[in-house]
Amino acid sequence: SQVSGPLVAISNNGASIQVLHNMEEGRYTFRLIVMDNNNLSGMDSLLVIVNKKIIIADTSIIVVEKHNLSTNQSPVANAGADKAVKLSYTNRALLNATLSTDADGWIKSFVWEKISGPTSGNIEIPDQGKTFVSDLTNGEYVFRVTATDNLGAIANDDMKITVSGVITVQAVVPANGNNRPVADAGADRVVALSYTNQCLLNATMSTDTDGWINSFSWKKLSGPASGSVENMNMGKTWARNLSEGVYTFRVTVKDNAGDSAYDDIIITVNKTMKQTIANITSVNQASLTPMSSEMIQAKIMLYPNPATNAVTLQYASVANGPSMINVYDMAGKKVKTICFEKAQQEEHHSFVISDLIKGLYLVELKIGDKTRSTMKFIKS
Repeated sequence: SQVSGPLVAISNNGASIQVLHNMEEGRYTFRLIVMDNNNLSGMDSLLVIVNKKIIIADTSIIVVEKHNLSTNQSPVANAGADKAVKLSYTNRALLNATLSTDADGWIKSFVWEKISGPTSGNIEIPDQGKTFVSDLTNGEYVFRVTATDNLGAIANDDMKITVSGVITVQAVVPANGNNRPVADAGADRVVALSYTNQCLLNATMSTDTDGWINSFSWKKLSGPASGSVENMNMGKTWARNLSEGVYTFRVTVKDNAGDSAYDDIIITVNKTMKQTIANITSVNQASLTPMSSEMIQAKIMLYPNPATNAVTLQYASVANGPSMINVYDMAGKKVKTICFEKAQQEEHHSFVISDLIKGLYLVELKIGDKTRSTMKFIKS
């Protein structure tokens, strides 16, 4: 709800994320009230300052810029440096214009287009700052990005991609015979039995010294009856429906000359989780683990849980200083890090999780060298 300031419409006051439109210059105060599954409530306030000039915002202040159209500076588009790529089984190259800048505003949108080159070569997501171009063949391509700033001024920049390689198998076979590829299924892994019961299989580090990897084929050699490869012909795929036990998976790779090689990976699944999905869902607070006598015992809350788009971590501690929030998947891989400077006893931080796959995740909060706390949430 709005507490003070020029009147502004809140479209749905029951939603966890709000976007405010048509704000005037001034100071606004908004109040958020949340209620947990036990009908206990908490409250927090947010100050929003709409100013004529951008200032550095702290974690609780949002500042909106007001421009004079007649003095707007055009953005500077940056399509990246020209690059040369080798023809391979993926036939893809990265397009990245996220280093484009605007001195008195921000880059609002990007549009990529192919200016010249062979008929093949498709931009996968043309309206993204960072995307891929696929289906490349031998030749020279020119791609252009057009960047538009927040007031509609535009700028563009071109980048050249030169693709080289050989198309026929015969051309890549040296006089003394073809060099066999080297398969790499990755290091053996130990994972915890979890809500998702899955583990990543990644053989994309396989190499071929005189050509390229043309195909992959995964299969399960041994292990419990459950557990299968989701897509057996992909370099990167998932082993799903795992249960407690030891699995061996094999990847076989073939190069562009038809020679093959294989490598095995052992995945050990341990039954370490003691909580069921039902009681994990109901968890909404944890205790900070003291690492020195200066710590206080305090509540830490992570909500909503389960969540789809974003979660908020709310906590209290006397410890201050450089801090971070780390998010890990159940395989132990760090998938997100948020760094910040803690300056108040009570703080809260929200972060986006819409880019994560569905499953169970571990959140680790570190405050200086005095505080460490962990808790779980479910991405639904």
